[in-house]
Amino acid sequence: MSLELPDKEFFSVAEAAKYLGKSQRWVNTLCQQGRMGQKVGSYWMITRRDLANLVILPHAAPKRKKPSRQQKQVTEKIKAFRERQQQLAST
Repeated sequence: MSLELPDKEFFSVAEAAKYLGKSQRWVNTLCQQGRMGQKVGSYWMITRRDLANLVILPHAAPKRKKPSRQQKQVTEKIKAFRERQQQLAST
């Protein structure tokens, strides 16, 4: 990761991702969580200060969302289905 920021005030998601050595999806997630950037139309613009703060505080990685109730139910059904398959296969 380059430690010297280019001489400009605003960066696109692609430019920020390249500078940080991360994916554009990772940078988009930070923006959507309100941890950096401002939405301008349909684009995110990330300030020089946002990038500098992220380099200083690298623990600001996107947080994983807790699974929804529906996701938990689907996971439980899959687990029950697999257990039933194992029972049928062993008999």
